[in-house]
Amino acid sequence: MESRVKKSLNNMTFGVVEQIVTLIFTFITRTVFIKTLDANLLGINGLFTNILAILAIAELGFGTAIIYSMYKPIAEKDEKKVAALMSYYKKIYNILAIVVLVLGIAFIPFLKYLVNTNVEIDNILVYYLIFLADSVCSYLLASRVAIITASQNMYKISKYNTFFIILKNILQIISLITLKNFVVYLIIQVMTTFLSNLYGAKLAKKMYPYAFSKEELDKKEKKKLVENIKSMAIYKFGGTVMNSTDNILMSVICGTINVGLYSNYCLIISAINRFTNIIFNSITASVGNLNAIGNKEKKLETFWRLDFFSNWLFSFCAVALYCLFNPFIELWIGKNYLFDGWVLFSIVLNFYILGELNIILVYRNTTGLFKQTKYIFIITAIINLILSIILGKIYGVFGILIASSIARLLTNYWFEPYKLFKSYFKISPKKYFINKVISIFLIFLSIVILNIIFKGIDYLNLSKILNFVIKVILTGTITNTIYYVLYRKKKEFKFFKNLVMDFISRIKSRKIGKES
Repeated sequence: MESRVKKSLNNMTFGVVEQIVTLIFTFITRTVFIKTLDANLLGINGLFTNILAILAIAELGFGTAIIYSMYKPIAEKDEKKVAALMSYYKKIYNILAIVVLVLGIAFIPFLKYLVNTNVEIDNILVYYLIFLADSVCSYLLASRVAIITASQNMYKISKYNTFFIILKNILQIISLITLKNFVVYLIIQVMTTFLSNLYGAKLAKKMYPYAFSKEELDKKEKKKLVENIKSMAIYKFGGTVMNSTDNILMSVICGTINVGLYSNYCLIISAINRFTNIIFNSITASVGNLNAIGNKEKKLETFWRLDFFSNWLFSFCAVALYCLFNPFIELWIGKNYLFDGWVLFSIVLNFYILGELNIILVYRNTTGLFKQTKYIFIITAIINLILSIILGKIYGVFGILIASSIARLLTNYWFEPYKLFKSYFKISPKKYFINKVISIFLIFLSIVILNIIFKGIDYLNLSKILNFVIKVILTGTITNTIYYVLYRKKKEFKFFKNLVMDFISRIKSRKIGKES
Protein backbone atom coordinates (compact mmCIF):
# COMPACT_ATOMS: atom_id res chain seq x y z
CA MET A 1 0.00 0.00 0.00
CA GLU A 2 2.78 2.44 0.99
CA SER A 3 4.57 1.64 -2.26
CA ARG A 4 1.47 2.50 -4.29
CA VAL A 5 0.95 5.76 -2.39
CA LYS A 6 4.63 6.68 -2.76
CA LYS A 7 4.55 5.97 -6.50
CA SER A 8 1.34 7.98 -6.91
CA LEU A 9 2.88 10.96 -5.11
CA ASN A 10 6.07 10.66 -7.17
CA ASN A 11 4.10 10.44 -10.41
CA MET A 12 2.02 13.50 -9.47
CA THR A 13 5.01 15.54 -8.26
CA PHE A 14 7.18 14.89 -11.29
CA GLY A 15 4.15 15.25 -13.58
CA VAL A 16 3.52 18.76 -12.20
CA VAL A 17 7.22 19.68 -12.53
CA GLU A 18 7.26 18.43 -16.13
CA GLN A 19 4.17 20.48 -16.99
CA ILE A 20 5.55 23.65 -15.38
CA VAL A 21 8.84 23.28 -17.29
CA THR A 22 6.94 22.54 -20.52
CA LEU A 23 4.71 25.58 -20.03
CA ILE A 24 7.55 28.01 -19.30
CA PHE A 25 9.77 26.88 -22.17
CA THR A 26 6.89 26.58 -24.63
CA PHE A 27 5.88 30.19 -23.94
CA ILE A 28 9.45 31.40 -24.39
CA THR A 29 9.96 29.41 -27.60
CA ARG A 30 6.57 30.49 -29.01
CA THR A 31 7.39 34.15 -28.29
CA VAL A 32 10.75 33.89 -30.08
CA PHE A 33 9.05 32.01 -32.96
CA ILE A 34 6.48 34.79 -33.44
CA LYS A 35 9.14 37.52 -33.29
CA THR A 36 11.52 35.83 -35.76
CA LEU A 37 9.39 33.92 -38.30
CA ASP A 38 6.40 34.66 -40.54
CA ALA A 39 2.98 34.36 -38.85
CA ASN A 40 1.87 31.98 -41.62
CA LEU A 41 4.51 29.47 -40.45
CA LEU A 42 2.79 29.39 -37.05
CA GLY A 43 -0.37 28.36 -38.91
CA ILE A 44 1.55 25.71 -40.87
CA ASN A 45 2.91 24.38 -37.57
CA GLY A 46 -0.62 24.00 -36.15
CA LEU A 47 -2.10 22.62 -39.38
CA PHE A 48 0.50 19.89 -39.90
CA THR A 49 0.31 18.90 -36.24
CA ASN A 50 -3.41 18.24 -36.69
CA ILE A 51 -2.95 16.38 -39.99
CA LEU A 52 -0.51 13.99 -38.30
CA ALA A 53 -2.92 13.63 -35.36
CA ILE A 54 -5.55 12.40 -37.83
CA LEU A 55 -3.10 9.92 -39.36
CA ALA A 56 -2.39 8.66 -35.82
CA ILE A 57 -5.95 7.28 -35.80
CA ALA A 58 -4.31 4.13 -37.21
CA GLU A 59 -3.15 3.41 -33.63
CA LEU A 60 -6.81 2.88 -32.62
CA GLY A 61 -6.10 2.80 -28.87
CA PHE A 62 -3.76 -0.18 -29.17
CA GLY A 63 -1.18 1.31 -26.78
CA THR A 64 -3.80 1.94 -24.08
CA ALA A 65 -5.12 -1.61 -24.43
CA ILE A 66 -1.61 -3.12 -24.10
CA ILE A 67 -0.74 -1.07 -21.01
CA TYR A 68 -4.10 -2.00 -19.45
CA SER A 69 -3.34 -5.68 -20.17
CA MET A 70 0.02 -5.41 -18.38
CA TYR A 71 -1.31 -4.33 -15.00
CA LYS A 72 -2.35 -7.81 -13.83
CA PRO A 73 0.72 -9.82 -15.02
CA ILE A 74 3.05 -7.17 -13.52
CA ALA A 75 1.22 -7.40 -10.17
CA GLU A 76 1.38 -11.22 -10.33
CA LYS A 77 5.06 -11.12 -11.45
CA ASP A 78 4.18 -13.12 -14.58
CA GLU A 79 7.36 -12.18 -16.46
CA LYS A 80 6.70 -14.38 -19.50
CA LYS A 81 3.31 -12.81 -20.15
CA VAL A 82 4.73 -9.29 -19.75
CA ALA A 83 7.50 -10.15 -22.23
CA ALA A 84 4.93 -11.59 -24.67
CA LEU A 85 2.81 -8.42 -24.45
CA MET A 86 5.89 -6.21 -24.96
CA SER A 87 6.99 -8.28 -27.95
CA TYR A 88 3.51 -8.05 -29.49
CA TYR A 89 3.41 -4.32 -28.77
CA LYS A 90 6.75 -3.80 -30.54
CA LYS A 91 5.62 -5.72 -33.65
CA ILE A 92 2.36 -3.79 -33.93
CA TYR A 93 4.04 -0.41 -33.40
CA ASN A 94 6.65 -1.14 -36.07
CA ILE A 95 3.79 -1.91 -38.45
CA LEU A 96 2.01 1.28 -37.34
CA ALA A 97 5.14 3.33 -38.09
CA ILE A 98 5.08 2.00 -41.66
CA VAL A 99 1.31 2.58 -41.98
CA VAL A 100 1.60 6.20 -40.76
CA LEU A 101 4.55 6.77 -43.12
CA VAL A 102 2.60 5.40 -46.12
CA LEU A 103 -0.58 7.33 -45.21
CA GLY A 104 1.49 10.46 -44.66
CA ILE A 105 3.11 10.20 -48.08
CA ALA A 106 -0.27 9.44 -49.69
CA PHE A 107 -1.57 12.67 -48.13
CA ILE A 108 0.98 14.86 -49.94
CA PRO A 109 -1.18 15.56 -53.07
CA PHE A 110 -3.90 17.04 -50.83
CA LEU A 111 -1.64 19.56 -49.04
CA LYS A 112 -2.23 22.25 -51.67
CA TYR A 113 -5.96 22.14 -50.89
CA LEU A 114 -5.43 22.47 -47.12
CA VAL A 115 -2.84 25.26 -46.99
CA ASN A 116 -4.62 28.56 -47.59
CA THR A 117 -2.39 31.67 -47.33
CA ASN A 118 -2.26 35.10 -48.96
CA VAL A 119 1.46 34.72 -49.65
CA GLU A 120 3.30 31.80 -51.19
CA ILE A 121 5.25 29.74 -48.67
CA ASP A 122 8.38 27.97 -49.87
CA ASN A 123 9.41 24.47 -48.80
CA ILE A 124 5.89 23.38 -47.74
CA LEU A 125 6.68 19.78 -48.73
CA VAL A 126 9.96 19.80 -46.78
CA TYR A 127 8.17 21.07 -43.65
CA TYR A 128 5.50 18.39 -43.98
CA LEU A 129 8.01 15.55 -44.46
CA ILE A 130 9.92 16.61 -41.32
CA PHE A 131 6.63 16.63 -39.37
CA LEU A 132 5.93 13.15 -40.75
CA ALA A 133 9.42 11.94 -39.73
CA ASP A 134 8.79 13.21 -36.19
CA SER A 135 5.51 11.28 -36.04
CA VAL A 136 7.07 8.06 -37.38
CA CYS A 137 9.97 8.34 -34.88
CA SER A 138 7.48 8.44 -32.03
CA TYR A 139 6.24 4.95 -33.01
CA LEU A 140 9.58 3.21 -33.51
CA LEU A 141 10.78 3.19 -29.90
CA ALA A 142 7.85 4.52 -27.85
CA SER A 143 6.39 1.03 -27.32
CA ARG A 144 9.38 0.04 -25.18
CA VAL A 145 8.54 2.46 -22.38
CA ALA A 146 5.09 0.86 -21.92
CA ILE A 147 6.49 -1.35 -19.16
CA ILE A 148 7.56 1.74 -17.16
CA THR A 149 4.09 3.28 -17.46
CA ALA A 150 2.32 0.03 -16.55
CA SER A 151 4.58 -0.39 -13.49
CA GLN A 152 3.40 3.00 -12.13
CA ASN A 153 6.87 4.49 -12.58
CA MET A 154 5.79 7.34 -14.88
CA TYR A 155 7.81 9.76 -12.74
CA LYS A 156 10.98 8.19 -14.15
CA ILE A 157 9.72 8.96 -17.65
CA SER A 158 8.82 12.49 -16.51
CA LYS A 159 12.41 12.98 -15.29
CA TYR A 160 14.03 12.40 -18.67
CA ASN A 161 11.13 13.97 -20.56
CA THR A 162 11.75 17.19 -18.64
CA PHE A 163 15.43 17.12 -19.60
CA PHE A 164 14.68 16.64 -23.31
CA ILE A 165 11.95 19.33 -23.22
CA ILE A 166 14.52 21.81 -21.88
CA LEU A 167 17.14 20.68 -24.40
CA LYS A 168 14.74 20.91 -27.35
CA ASN A 169 13.48 24.37 -26.46
CA ILE A 170 16.93 25.82 -25.77
CA LEU A 171 18.23 24.52 -29.11
CA GLN A 172 15.13 25.79 -30.94
CA ILE A 173 15.40 29.24 -29.33
CA ILE A 174 19.09 29.49 -30.30
CA SER A 175 18.32 28.38 -33.88
CA LEU A 176 15.46 30.87 -34.23
CA ILE A 177 17.54 33.81 -32.96
CA THR A 178 20.67 32.98 -34.97
CA LEU A 179 19.39 31.28 -38.14
CA LYS A 180 15.68 32.25 -38.33
CA ASN A 181 15.13 28.97 -40.15
CA PHE A 182 11.96 26.87 -39.77
CA VAL A 183 13.59 23.73 -41.20
CA VAL A 184 16.33 23.75 -38.54
CA TYR A 185 13.64 24.38 -35.88
CA LEU A 186 11.75 21.27 -37.02
CA ILE A 187 14.86 19.08 -37.38
CA ILE A 188 15.72 19.82 -33.73
CA GLN A 189 12.22 18.64 -32.81
CA VAL A 190 12.71 15.33 -34.67
CA MET A 191 16.17 14.77 -33.15
CA THR A 192 15.01 15.34 -29.57
CA THR A 193 11.93 13.13 -30.10
CA PHE A 194 14.19 10.31 -31.30
CA LEU A 195 16.77 10.79 -28.51
CA SER A 196 14.04 10.94 -25.86
CA ASN A 197 12.50 7.67 -27.11
CA LEU A 198 15.93 6.05 -27.42
CA TYR A 199 16.84 6.95 -23.84
CA GLY A 200 13.43 5.74 -22.62
CA ALA A 201 13.91 2.41 -24.40
CA LYS A 202 17.37 1.93 -22.84
CA LEU A 203 16.03 2.85 -19.39
CA ALA A 204 13.18 0.34 -19.76
CA LYS A 205 15.60 -2.41 -20.81
CA LYS A 206 17.85 -1.64 -17.83
CA MET A 207 14.96 -1.60 -15.32
CA TYR A 208 13.05 -4.59 -16.72
CA PRO A 209 15.43 -6.84 -18.73
CA TYR A 210 12.99 -9.76 -18.53
CA ALA A 211 10.37 -7.77 -20.50
CA PHE A 212 12.56 -7.81 -23.61
CA SER A 213 12.99 -11.58 -23.96
CA LYS A 214 11.29 -13.13 -26.99
CA GLU A 215 7.93 -14.59 -26.00
CA GLU A 216 4.78 -15.22 -28.05
CA LEU A 217 1.33 -14.08 -26.98
CA ASP A 218 -1.23 -16.89 -27.17
CA LYS A 219 -4.34 -16.64 -29.34
CA LYS A 220 -6.68 -16.26 -26.35
CA GLU A 221 -4.80 -13.17 -25.12
CA LYS A 222 -4.69 -11.68 -28.61
CA LYS A 223 -8.45 -12.14 -28.91
CA LYS A 224 -9.01 -10.40 -25.55
CA LEU A 225 -6.79 -7.53 -26.69
CA VAL A 226 -8.75 -7.13 -29.91
CA GLU A 227 -12.01 -6.89 -27.93
CA ASN A 228 -10.59 -4.08 -25.77
CA ILE A 229 -9.24 -2.29 -28.84
CA LYS A 230 -12.65 -2.40 -30.55
CA SER A 231 -14.24 -0.41 -27.71
CA MET A 232 -11.35 2.04 -27.50
CA ALA A 233 -11.17 2.47 -31.28
CA ILE A 234 -14.61 4.11 -31.35
CA TYR A 235 -13.53 6.70 -28.78
CA LYS A 236 -10.23 7.14 -30.59
CA PHE A 237 -11.99 7.78 -33.90
CA GLY A 238 -14.57 10.13 -32.41
CA GLY A 239 -11.95 12.00 -30.41
CA THR A 240 -9.72 12.45 -33.45
CA VAL A 241 -12.55 13.80 -35.60
CA MET A 242 -13.66 16.12 -32.77
CA ASN A 243 -10.23 17.45 -31.80
CA SER A 244 -8.13 17.34 -34.95
CA THR A 245 -10.38 18.63 -37.74
CA ASP A 246 -11.00 22.20 -36.52
CA ASN A 247 -7.54 23.41 -37.55
CA ILE A 248 -7.80 21.78 -40.98
CA LEU A 249 -11.25 23.28 -41.67
CA MET A 250 -10.04 26.62 -40.30
CA SER A 251 -7.12 26.56 -42.74
CA VAL A 252 -9.27 25.64 -45.75
CA ILE A 253 -12.23 27.92 -45.02
CA CYS A 254 -10.70 30.86 -43.13
CA GLY A 255 -7.01 30.84 -44.03
CA THR A 256 -3.96 29.12 -42.53
CA ILE A 257 -2.91 32.25 -40.62
CA ASN A 258 -6.01 31.82 -38.40
CA VAL A 259 -4.68 28.41 -37.34
CA GLY A 260 -1.59 30.21 -36.04
CA LEU A 261 -3.69 32.71 -34.07
CA TYR A 262 -5.84 29.91 -32.66
CA SER A 263 -2.76 27.90 -31.66
CA ASN A 264 -1.72 30.71 -29.29
CA TYR A 265 -5.04 30.42 -27.45
CA CYS A 266 -4.76 26.62 -27.51
CA LEU A 267 -1.32 26.86 -25.91
CA ILE A 268 -2.86 28.41 -22.79
CA ILE A 269 -5.91 26.13 -22.81
CA SER A 270 -3.65 23.07 -23.11
CA ALA A 271 -1.51 24.26 -20.21
CA ILE A 272 -4.57 24.54 -17.94
CA ASN A 273 -5.88 21.16 -19.14
CA ARG A 274 -2.57 19.46 -18.41
CA PHE A 275 -2.66 20.63 -14.80
CA THR A 276 -6.32 19.74 -14.26
CA ASN A 277 -5.71 16.33 -15.88
CA ILE A 278 -3.06 15.61 -13.23
CA ILE A 279 -5.77 16.11 -10.58
CA PHE A 280 -8.43 13.98 -12.27
CA ASN A 281 -6.03 11.24 -13.37
CA SER A 282 -4.76 10.93 -9.78
CA ILE A 283 -8.27 10.29 -8.39
CA THR A 284 -9.34 7.78 -11.06
CA ALA A 285 -7.85 4.73 -9.30
CA SER A 286 -9.43 5.74 -5.96
CA VAL A 287 -12.84 6.22 -7.59
CA GLY A 288 -12.44 2.86 -9.33
CA ASN A 289 -11.68 1.17 -6.01
CA LEU A 290 -14.69 2.83 -4.35
CA ASN A 291 -16.98 1.85 -7.22
CA ALA A 292 -15.84 -1.74 -6.84
CA ILE A 293 -16.30 -2.14 -3.05
CA GLY A 294 -18.20 0.89 -1.70
CA ASN A 295 -21.90 1.16 -0.86
CA LYS A 296 -24.35 3.21 -2.92
CA GLU A 297 -24.57 6.12 -0.44
CA LYS A 298 -20.79 6.51 -0.26
CA LYS A 299 -20.45 6.34 -4.05
CA LEU A 300 -23.07 9.05 -4.55
CA GLU A 301 -21.64 11.25 -1.79
CA THR A 302 -18.19 11.05 -3.39
CA PHE A 303 -19.61 11.92 -6.80
CA TRP A 304 -21.33 15.06 -5.47
CA ARG A 305 -18.12 16.17 -3.77
CA LEU A 306 -16.08 15.72 -6.93
CA ASP A 307 -18.76 17.36 -9.07
CA PHE A 308 -18.82 20.35 -6.69
CA PHE A 309 -15.04 20.68 -6.92
CA SER A 310 -15.18 20.36 -10.73
CA ASN A 311 -17.96 23.00 -10.99
CA TRP A 312 -16.02 25.53 -8.94
CA LEU A 313 -12.68 24.84 -10.67
CA PHE A 314 -13.89 25.02 -14.28
CA SER A 315 -16.35 27.85 -13.66
CA PHE A 316 -13.54 29.96 -12.21
CA CYS A 317 -11.21 29.01 -15.09
CA ALA A 318 -13.91 29.90 -17.64
CA VAL A 319 -14.45 33.35 -16.06
CA ALA A 320 -10.69 33.97 -15.85
CA LEU A 321 -10.12 32.92 -19.46
CA TYR A 322 -12.95 35.05 -20.86
CA CYS A 323 -11.91 38.13 -18.90
CA LEU A 324 -8.12 37.80 -19.14
CA PHE A 325 -7.40 35.87 -22.37
CA ASN A 326 -7.25 38.81 -24.79
CA PRO A 327 -5.50 41.19 -22.34
CA PHE A 328 -2.85 38.51 -21.82
CA ILE A 329 -2.40 37.80 -25.55
CA GLU A 330 -2.10 41.54 -26.23
CA LEU A 331 0.46 41.97 -23.45
CA TRP A 332 2.36 38.87 -24.59
CA ILE A 333 2.58 39.24 -28.39
CA GLY A 334 0.42 42.20 -29.41
CA LYS A 335 -3.02 43.20 -30.76
CA ASN A 336 -2.39 41.62 -34.17
CA TYR A 337 -2.77 38.16 -32.63
CA LEU A 338 -6.20 38.72 -31.03
CA PHE A 339 -9.54 37.12 -31.93
CA ASP A 340 -12.78 39.06 -31.44
CA GLY A 341 -15.20 38.56 -28.53
CA TRP A 342 -17.38 35.97 -30.26
CA VAL A 343 -14.45 33.72 -31.17
CA LEU A 344 -13.14 34.12 -27.60
CA PHE A 345 -16.58 33.10 -26.30
CA SER A 346 -16.57 29.92 -28.42
CA ILE A 347 -13.03 28.99 -27.27
CA VAL A 348 -13.95 29.41 -23.59
CA LEU A 349 -17.27 27.57 -24.04
CA ASN A 350 -15.47 24.56 -25.55
CA PHE A 351 -13.01 24.59 -22.65
CA TYR A 352 -15.81 24.73 -20.06
CA ILE A 353 -17.89 21.94 -21.60
CA LEU A 354 -14.88 19.61 -21.85
CA GLY A 355 -13.81 20.50 -18.31
CA GLU A 356 -17.24 19.74 -16.87
CA LEU A 357 -17.14 16.32 -18.57
CA ASN A 358 -13.96 15.36 -16.69
CA ILE A 359 -15.78 13.85 -13.72
CA ILE A 360 -18.15 12.00 -16.04
CA LEU A 361 -15.08 10.67 -17.87
CA VAL A 362 -13.61 9.38 -14.57
CA TYR A 363 -16.86 7.53 -13.81
CA ARG A 364 -17.23 6.36 -17.41
CA ASN A 365 -13.82 4.65 -17.23
CA THR A 366 -14.25 3.19 -13.73
CA THR A 367 -17.80 1.83 -14.06
CA GLY A 368 -17.63 0.28 -17.53
CA LEU A 369 -20.08 2.91 -18.80
CA PHE A 370 -17.97 3.39 -21.94
CA LYS A 371 -19.50 0.20 -23.36
CA GLN A 372 -22.96 1.83 -23.24
CA THR A 373 -21.96 5.30 -24.40
CA LYS A 374 -19.24 4.64 -27.00
CA TYR A 375 -21.48 5.29 -30.04
CA ILE A 376 -22.60 8.72 -28.81
CA PHE A 377 -19.06 9.96 -29.43
CA ILE A 378 -19.31 8.99 -33.11
CA ILE A 379 -22.62 10.88 -33.38
CA THR A 380 -20.98 13.91 -31.70
CA ALA A 381 -18.09 13.80 -34.18
CA ILE A 382 -20.40 13.56 -37.22
CA ILE A 383 -22.60 16.46 -36.03
CA ASN A 384 -19.48 18.51 -35.32
CA LEU A 385 -18.02 17.90 -38.78
CA ILE A 386 -21.25 18.81 -40.60
CA LEU A 387 -21.91 21.91 -38.48
CA SER A 388 -18.27 23.06 -38.72
CA ILE A 389 -18.44 23.09 -42.52
CA ILE A 390 -21.84 24.83 -42.65
CA LEU A 391 -21.25 27.38 -39.87
CA GLY A 392 -17.59 27.86 -40.86
CA LYS A 393 -18.62 29.08 -44.31
CA ILE A 394 -21.15 31.49 -42.77
CA TYR A 395 -19.39 32.72 -39.62
CA GLY A 396 -15.73 31.82 -40.19
CA VAL A 397 -13.57 30.83 -37.19
CA PHE A 398 -16.45 31.43 -34.75
CA GLY A 399 -18.69 29.08 -36.74
CA ILE A 400 -16.13 26.26 -36.75
CA LEU A 401 -15.45 26.51 -33.01
CA ILE A 402 -19.04 27.00 -31.87
CA ALA A 403 -19.97 23.88 -33.88
CA SER A 404 -17.92 21.78 -31.43
CA SER A 405 -19.84 23.22 -28.47
CA ILE A 406 -23.22 22.67 -30.15
CA ALA A 407 -22.30 19.08 -31.07
CA ARG A 408 -21.30 18.27 -27.48
CA LEU A 409 -24.31 20.00 -25.94
CA LEU A 410 -26.64 18.04 -28.21
CA THR A 411 -25.05 14.67 -27.39
CA ASN A 412 -22.54 13.54 -24.76
CA TYR A 413 -22.80 16.62 -22.48
CA TRP A 414 -26.28 15.48 -21.38
CA PHE A 415 -26.40 11.84 -22.53
CA GLU A 416 -23.40 10.49 -20.57
CA PRO A 417 -24.47 12.02 -17.22
CA TYR A 418 -28.02 10.83 -17.88
CA LYS A 419 -26.74 7.28 -18.48
CA LEU A 420 -24.51 7.42 -15.39
CA PHE A 421 -27.39 8.38 -13.09
CA LYS A 422 -29.98 6.08 -14.66
CA SER A 423 -27.82 2.99 -15.22
CA TYR A 424 -25.31 3.22 -12.37
CA PHE A 425 -26.65 5.38 -9.52
CA LYS A 426 -30.23 4.48 -10.49
CA ILE A 427 -31.61 7.91 -9.51
CA SER A 428 -32.86 10.96 -11.41
CA PRO A 429 -30.14 13.23 -12.87
CA LYS A 430 -32.29 16.30 -12.12
CA LYS A 431 -30.00 17.60 -9.32
CA TYR A 432 -26.94 17.26 -11.56
CA PHE A 433 -28.44 19.33 -14.39
CA ILE A 434 -29.78 21.97 -11.96
CA ASN A 435 -26.21 22.34 -10.62
CA LYS A 436 -24.97 22.92 -14.18
CA VAL A 437 -27.57 25.63 -14.83
CA ILE A 438 -26.60 27.39 -11.58
CA SER A 439 -22.90 27.18 -12.53
CA ILE A 440 -23.54 28.74 -15.94
CA PHE A 441 -25.59 31.53 -14.33
CA LEU A 442 -22.74 32.27 -11.87
CA ILE A 443 -20.22 32.37 -14.72
CA PHE A 444 -22.27 34.99 -16.58
CA LEU A 445 -22.87 36.95 -13.35
CA SER A 446 -19.13 37.01 -12.59
CA ILE A 447 -18.24 38.07 -16.14
CA VAL A 448 -20.80 40.92 -16.16
CA ILE A 449 -19.57 42.29 -12.80
CA LEU A 450 -15.90 42.02 -13.81
CA ASN A 451 -16.43 43.65 -17.22
CA ILE A 452 -18.13 46.66 -15.56
CA ILE A 453 -15.19 47.03 -13.14
CA PHE A 454 -12.61 46.48 -15.92
CA LYS A 455 -14.07 49.35 -17.97
CA GLY A 456 -13.46 51.63 -15.01
CA ILE A 457 -9.87 50.39 -14.67
CA ASP A 458 -9.20 51.02 -18.38
CA TYR A 459 -10.15 54.69 -17.93
CA LEU A 460 -7.28 55.11 -15.43
CA ASN A 461 -4.69 54.77 -18.25
CA LEU A 462 -2.38 52.58 -16.18
CA SER A 463 0.61 50.78 -17.70
CA LYS A 464 -0.37 47.57 -19.52
CA ILE A 465 1.39 45.32 -17.01
CA LEU A 466 -0.14 47.04 -13.95
CA ASN A 467 -3.57 47.04 -15.64
CA PHE A 468 -3.31 43.30 -16.28
CA VAL A 469 -2.05 42.47 -12.76
CA ILE A 470 -4.97 44.38 -11.17
CA LYS A 471 -7.42 42.54 -13.43
CA VAL A 472 -5.92 39.15 -12.46
CA ILE A 473 -6.24 39.96 -8.73
CA LEU A 474 -9.83 41.20 -9.12
CA THR A 475 -10.85 38.19 -11.23
CA GLY A 476 -9.56 35.76 -8.61
CA THR A 477 -10.99 37.71 -5.66
CA ILE A 478 -14.44 38.64 -7.00
CA THR A 479 -15.24 35.32 -8.71
CA ASN A 480 -14.24 33.18 -5.73
CA THR A 481 -16.02 35.54 -3.30
CA ILE A 482 -19.27 35.08 -5.26
CA TYR A 483 -18.88 31.31 -5.10
CA TYR A 484 -17.95 31.39 -1.41
CA VAL A 485 -21.00 33.48 -0.44
CA LEU A 486 -23.36 31.15 -2.30
CA TYR A 487 -21.75 27.80 -1.46
CA ARG A 488 -20.23 28.26 2.02
CA LYS A 489 -23.10 26.38 3.74
CA LYS A 490 -23.09 23.40 1.38
CA LYS A 491 -21.80 20.17 2.91
CA GLU A 492 -19.49 19.62 -0.07
CA PHE A 493 -17.82 22.99 0.60
CA LYS A 494 -17.45 22.14 4.30
CA PHE A 495 -15.83 18.82 3.36
CA PHE A 496 -13.13 20.50 1.24
CA LYS A 497 -12.68 23.27 3.82
CA ASN A 498 -12.01 20.65 6.53
CA LEU A 499 -9.66 18.83 4.15
CA VAL A 500 -7.60 22.01 3.59
CA MET A 501 -7.59 22.89 7.31
CA ASP A 502 -6.45 19.38 8.19
CA PHE A 503 -3.65 19.59 5.61
CA ILE A 504 -2.49 22.97 6.99
CA SER A 505 -2.51 21.68 10.58
CA ARG A 506 -0.39 18.69 9.57
CA ILE A 507 2.20 20.95 7.93
CA LYS A 508 2.28 23.15 11.06
CA SER A 509 2.70 20.14 13.36
CA ARG A 510 5.61 18.89 11.23
CA LYS A 511 7.33 22.29 11.44
CA ILE A 512 6.87 22.39 15.20
CA GLY A 513 8.23 18.84 15.45
CA LYS A 514 11.35 19.76 13.46
CA GLU A 515 11.97 22.94 15.51
CA SER A 516 11.73 21.05 18.80
